[in-house]
Amino acid sequence: MENILETEIEKEFEENFLRYSLSVITDRAIPDVKDGNKPVHRRILHIMKDMGLTYDKRHKKCASVTGNVIARVHPRGDTSVYEAMAKMAQPFYLRYPLIDWQGSVGNVSGDGPAAARYTECRLSKIGELMMEGIKKDAVDTKLNYADDEYEPIVVPSLFPNLICNGTSGIGVAIATNLVPHNLNEVMAGAIALLNNGDITTAELMEYIKGPDFPLGGVVINPSVLLDTYETGRSPRGKSIKLRADYNVKEEGREKLLTFTSIPHGTTTIKIMEDIEKLIEAQSLPTLNAVLDNSNEENGINISLGFTKQTDVTDVLNLLFSKTDLEVSISVNNTCLVDGQPVTLGIRDMLAHYINHQVDVLKRTTNYDLDKLNARLEVLFGHKVAVENIDVVVEIIKSADNKSDAKAKLMSTLSLTENQAEAILDMKLSKLTSIEVKDILDNLKQVEASIEECNQILADIKGHLIKRFTQISKDFGDDRRTKLEETEFVKVAGKKSKSAGVQMYVLKQDNGTINTYKTSVAGSIGVMSDDYLYAFSSMGMAYKISVSKIVNGMNINVLANVKSGETIVDIGTAQSEVESFTILTELGMIKRLKKSEMDSSRSTGYIKLQDGDKVLSVETRKGFNYVSITTSDDYNLAFEITGVAETGKAGKGVKSVSLHKDCIVSKVEFFKTDKNLTLGKRAGVGKKPKK
Repeated sequence: MENILETEIEKEFEENFLRYSLSVITDRAIPDVKDGNKPVHRRILHIMKDMGLTYDKRHKKCASVTGNVIARVHPRGDTSVYEAMAKMAQPFYLRYPLIDWQGSVGNVSGDGPAAARYTECRLSKIGELMMEGIKKDAVDTKLNYADDEYEPIVVPSLFPNLICNGTSGIGVAIATNLVPHNLNEVMAGAIALLNNGDITTAELMEYIKGPDFPLGGVVINPSVLLDTYETGRSPRGKSIKLRADYNVKEEGREKLLTFTSIPHGTTTIKIMEDIEKLIEAQSLPTLNAVLDNSNEENGINISLGFTKQTDVTDVLNLLFSKTDLEVSISVNNTCLVDGQPVTLGIRDMLAHYINHQVDVLKRTTNYDLDKLNARLEVLFGHKVAVENIDVVVEIIKSADNKSDAKAKLMSTLSLTENQAEAILDMKLSKLTSIEVKDILDNLKQVEASIEECNQILADIKGHLIKRFTQISKDFGDDRRTKLEETEFVKVAGKKSKSAGVQMYVLKQDNGTINTYKTSVAGSIGVMSDDYLYAFSSMGMAYKISVSKIVNGMNINVLANVKSGETIVDIGTAQSEVESFTILTELGMIKRLKKSEMDSSRSTGYIKLQDGDKVLSVETRKGFNYVSITTSDDYNLAFEITGVAETGKAGKGVKSVSLHKDCIVSKVEFFKTDKNLTLGKRAGVGKKPKK
């Protein structure tokens, strides 16, 4: 057999998987920073523009557009292309739809669009703005999959699609989730960045206040936005919390709670299902009726009727904690920069948008300038011909052929080849007095247009500011999403009700756990509506709700630990310490950064060696000295601040050198070094005097 290539199967798998991963990331999942589009969306816009489906033209069947996209530039299934096209038209999915739709495009209840043979589409005005300049060499192009036509690598995107509409996607070992923003705010921020290239993220947020979702709602923790916008990623445990808008009113013997928006990414059907589960669990005993009246005419309208004595504040707290009426949105601004996935802060995203617009403006202006200069050259030739008409006629009459006439015109009247060619192609009707005047008028107009282009190139910044201002005026709208820092629900007309009180929790040596109203020795302070970390001997931190603690209950039962696993200590995310200190039976010590703990779920907190287990976790403030006693009666004490802080994946460092078959038998933490004999260096133990 011939042409057989021998290779290692591991290497072949690795290379093929890398190629596949790169393909998924660049061709499907991650948007480009310049236009905010994934390839399928960019190709849909390109084909619709090429088909002439602009906003001033009639709609065309979506099946026709889908077929053109698949046949010409995007060899994928028609269903995926049609779904992508429908999402570009959904006002509840995109903050600023790019396609104008005719027919059913789906709804907030979760229903999909009608079949492609029934629906029609064309570019929206903002969709047209995305493609402005595409015919003027505004962007680079590449051959399509069949190598028979060109498609744009990115579109001009005068509309800041990436920031204003956002997107989400999942690739191989990488994901993105960009939230939408208000166009007026983004344009104001772009102008501010143009005027001050050193503007900070905090200063930029005076213009771009925060995300602005299509269905509105309330962001209840805007304090997390600065860190999010600075890094381009939600800090661990600090996702954006988005709640539905609501109003409360009394009607006769009933209190009516009505939700007028729902969080981005959920549906009214999902919320109604969540409420049904609460009803089945008898968590809403005073509920009389629930009705979803949401439609195009009413907008979002989910109504719940309760008895007049119902405490609506408690009901709202329950609904927000147990249903999708409140969601957490984790921001991840990963996009492609020169083909590579990069996570960007809001300022860098805006800078890339501006740089792209500078490049597009230069290219389109130079394109216009080239056309105008070519036109000016021809008009000058016409002007020379009119002024020397007798000479021109004589040359043409005496010439042997067209080439001879062209050569004589060029030499006699000092014309360029293009000018001579234009004169020879000129109709005799151009010699009338009216046409001569038109030539001179056109000459002035072209010269004025050239001057305008030169002014644009001389003041790119000023021209962009004018364009951004006009875009905001033409397409901007009011903010839909409120930004209100709040921990608990507040009902209009009623005093806000705190959902938690200060209390103290103590874990006994025998595993029982108790709560107290005042501090007791060894207890930790926590709010009644908060949660604890229960640190286990196997390196797991279990998240426990304080409200579920029953005095005298065994914490191992409460945490639902595995067989052979016990809870050694408890802590809280609200602890004033920056790190938790962990000691193990085999003498390992670790200082875990508190910020590394995942506030949303139970998690591992140390990587243990085989046969090792956690003995103690110190979570209290000020306990900076530790005394370690080994099973062969050696003792070592030292200050723990010398141990470097690490993340969850680390296993720590050796605190003491143990003799064979010996372990750490006792660990105590102290606030001071009084009465302690401190080891002079790590790993050295001193046997206590008897």
